[in-house]
Amino acid sequence: MEYTEENIGDIVDIKTDSGSYLQERIVMVYCELCSANFIGPINRAGAFLARHDAFHQWEFKIETRKDMIA
Repeated sequence: MEYTEENIGDIVDIKTDSGSYLQERIVMVYCELCSANFIGPINRAGAFLARHDAFHQWEFKIETRKDMIA
């Protein structure tokens, strides 16, 4: 399903092949570093933030290595 700003705050039930998520709130979150944002169920919003955090940590690690070599 596609969620928009109009859905923020809605409470939904989501059925998947692996199970059901009941009473999931629709939220909007954003990455503080790159400003990418996500609108969707709160459990998936957490995954979005975790993936961005992991990616940006990797980015910083690569940049630090470049600085050490230079």
